[in-house]
Amino acid sequence: MNKDKKLISEQKNIYFIFTSITYLQLYISLVIEFSKLGYNNIFIVNDNGKNNSNPISNSNNRKLLKKYYKKNNFTIKNRYEDFDDINKFYDYLKNIIGIVFLVDGDMYGIKGKYVDSSLIHYLNKDKTLKISLTEHLNFRITYNSYIDLVDYCIMQNKLLAEYFNTISDKNLYLGNTKFDNIMDRVDIYKKYKLSREKKYCLLFYPKKIYFKKKYKNINSLTDLNKIYKFLEKLGYSIIVKTRPKDNNIMANHKGILNVSSNYYPNESLELLKISELCVIFESSANYEALFMKVPCIDFRMKKISLSLKFNDLINDERIYIKFDNLKKLTYDDFIKKYNKLSKKNSSVFKKLRNKYVFHFKNSALNYIKFLKKNEYLK
Repeated sequence: MNKDKKLISEQKNIYFIFTSITYLQLYISLVIEFSKLGYNNIFIVNDNGKNNSNPISNSNNRKLLKKYYKKNNFTIKNRYEDFDDINKFYDYLKNIIGIVFLVDGDMYGIKGKYVDSSLIHYLNKDKTLKISLTEHLNFRITYNSYIDLVDYCIMQNKLLAEYFNTISDKNLYLGNTKFDNIMDRVDIYKKYKLSREKKYCLLFYPKKIYFKKKYKNINSLTDLNKIYKFLEKLGYSIIVKTRPKDNNIMANHKGILNVSSNYYPNESLELLKISELCVIFESSANYEALFMKVPCIDFRMKKISLSLKFNDLINDERIYIKFDNLKKLTYDDFIKKYNKLSKKNSSVFKKLRNKYVFHFKNSALNYIKFLKKNEYLK
């Protein structure tokens, strides 16, 4: 690396470019570990043009950030509140010395504008070590725009990078911090006020867009009701996970519990820890289910122009089964494939988890180990 290691390693500040409230699930475990080492954690807060995830314009997100700030004792540098002139904000960025974490190159927001609006362009390339993390599978859209601008890109595994043709000698396959610090089962039951005696299925509700005409598989709620009936017939109590912007669903689809956030700690991972089954509608949550050793069923949405079915990378019916025609699906057809699934935590999951996800227990510590080994941290 073309960096002055000594200059960087002597800094006691760790910087986080914070453009979306969803980045909490990636950053907080790092904040916890860096704090233990005596480092100051500084969040550089910027907006992104999307109100639902905007940490500045959205009042609920501002309150949430303040909550984590008080609990984890990091510093906030808000683009608008802490700088009376935008040029002073840019000057602040240019004068940073040390390690800077970003997510997907800080290329987030309105399509066609996120590349130019990224704060990465204002960081001094000779005085900062820029490390980009990946959020979900968003990297496949912006990777080629930011990989030349960062020093490292941390991805959860090489197989995923190869699948999307996002290979570089800058890639590090060190896991994903959103999987860190998952609480014990007893505490999860207590947090969500759930009985330990029931058998749970975590259902990731379809995105609103999947109910539009260009998706052929779910054109009526009748098809979705059928899935609920199948699961209830098998004795599952259904927990429904929605995204905040897709949380306006019918009362009879909310199950015994409806949760909706993308923050830290990761609710999906917590609820998978106490669930026996995961149901998705063409989402990337099958990777989360595999990490938590939970069998997964995927009802495909059949988008006409879907050119890349990333979920097909996981192709083992012992842990993950797919249904492509929900309209014609009968209970008998469903149960035949369902019975092929391995039970939660069975031995088959360990090998497949290491292949498709990763095996690290604490990714944040893994990152720090790398930084120390390469003399970026003392």
